[in-house]
Amino acid sequence: MEKYFLQVEDRSGKVSVLSISRFPFTIGRHPDNDLVIQDSSVSKQHAILRRLSEGLVIVDNDSLNGVIVNGERIDRKKMLHPGDMVGICSTRFKLKHSASPEITLVSKHSPSTSYFPARGSWDPAQTLTLGLPQVLAPRKNDAAPNFQGLLKLLLDAPQPETYEQIINLVEETVPFERCYVILFDKDLPDRINVIAKRAHENPHAEVIVSKGILRRVEESCEAVVVRADERNCAPTESFIRSGAGTAICVPLIAGGRVTGVIYLDRLSSSEPLSQKDIDALGPLAGIAALKIENLRLLHAQIAYEINQRDMDLAKEIQEGLLPQDTISFPGYTIDGYTCPCQQVGGDYFDFLTEEIGSLTVVIGDVSGKGLPSALYMACVRSALHAHLEDGVDVRMLMSRLERHAQKAFRSYHFLTLFLGRLESQTGILTYCNAGHLPPVVLRPNGEAFELEATEPALNIIPWKDFRCHEYRILPGELVLLYTDGLTEAENPSGEQFGEERLISFVRERRGKELATIRRELLAEIDSFTGDEGPGDDRTLVLLRRAEAPSGGTLQN
Repeated sequence: MEKYFLQVEDRSGKVSVLSISRFPFTIGRHPDNDLVIQDSSVSKQHAILRRLSEGLVIVDNDSLNGVIVNGERIDRKKMLHPGDMVGICSTRFKLKHSASPEITLVSKHSPSTSYFPARGSWDPAQTLTLGLPQVLAPRKNDAAPNFQGLLKLLLDAPQPETYEQIINLVEETVPFERCYVILFDKDLPDRINVIAKRAHENPHAEVIVSKGILRRVEESCEAVVVRADERNCAPTESFIRSGAGTAICVPLIAGGRVTGVIYLDRLSSSEPLSQKDIDALGPLAGIAALKIENLRLLHAQIAYEINQRDMDLAKEIQEGLLPQDTISFPGYTIDGYTCPCQQVGGDYFDFLTEEIGSLTVVIGDVSGKGLPSALYMACVRSALHAHLEDGVDVRMLMSRLERHAQKAFRSYHFLTLFLGRLESQTGILTYCNAGHLPPVVLRPNGEAFELEATEPALNIIPWKDFRCHEYRILPGELVLLYTDGLTEAENPSGEQFGEERLISFVRERRGKELATIRRELLAEIDSFTGDEGPGDDRTLVLLRRAEAPSGGTLQN
């Protein structure tokens, strides 16, 4: 029976390969799914992969934002073929017959490759516990380390002199033709960062190091010696291309974690590198790792302080983009509030009076969190205000925003958006809903129902013609608009606040002032989540038609 795999790319661009080990294979936000997508715009069980006699089929499990196959939204289900690209909100994955790892690990039993466990003296934590002189004292037949040079490196050398000093100390200890100091990226395992290098033959030559060897050193905290001779070919293609005859790779260890390596080689195998050279470089590598980690932390602190100032300014700017002035809309009271889970967020609401007797109400949620989503939100807000000046209707306005999102957003970002225009005299709300949670209408007698949704979220697929719906808000009715940060707020047990609890809470307080309802609701959600804190942006809009005409106010 044929075996299938999924090559998954999340919204950050990280790629992973997942084997489909059973059918049906479920995809969604809930942790019980076979493929879990941690995105609030993904339904709890969004889609299902099933194996049929004629092949593999993907089924849209009545999701809110749909399933895209090769750029087109499917109606209900669709046959899949190897190479097909499937999109679920901001996540993309490709169906494959098989998957082979991009990095081939070197066999431990290869006669041309030898591995040696790290010694305790290679970790700076143990080095400082035992004392530098004791650790750096050479063992019998070992090369004597440059103690003064190591101490200077640890205490004095600033960046970039640090990296040059590391190379100098390495060459004093073990002569080489080429040497690279390489750091690993814990977020991108296949990426390496060469922070220092020296090559005597060709200083501008490409850095060629076996990723398999690097992976092995990082995972097992071992050093490696590689040799090539006439009887035995080099163990990896990259080693062959490097032209080296012998090489060693020693881990940089800080606090028990391998942060990188010192790699050096010689072009001729007539003077092979050995375990003796590794033992000489180990303590040096430990001191280098400690210094590099200290520099990293220092730079991280400086970067954090700069970023904090920038984020404080971004927060001020974003708050300035939200409604600030009191809105007087005869016959209605309006209240809106947003609280990002980080300093800035991708939720958005707005009230705009275009002409006498007309009010535009907007609430939206950009996928993701933090600064990228906030920037997209600002783009949408600017486009909305610009197009409103043209006096276009709701349907055309939503179509223009969709085209704007297609141009401005990256493929893995999208926007759910409710856009409505309210006429004060008639109470008629003309609206489009692009994948956003349906607003809830609460009548004076407590009856509650949702306004019908229309189209998928913006930037999911090109959508030219949006449908509009109308609803007449009756005197005394309360309209509740919100983002999923409220309903998906979780308590310490993982239980969500939920739509039913939200509607029930507002229903019981429907006669109170809107600002009071908002404050009490947010306090109830905070009490429900306890110390968990908000996991997503929270935005709430309340609009009520009075029993008799009265002034309205906007409160933030």
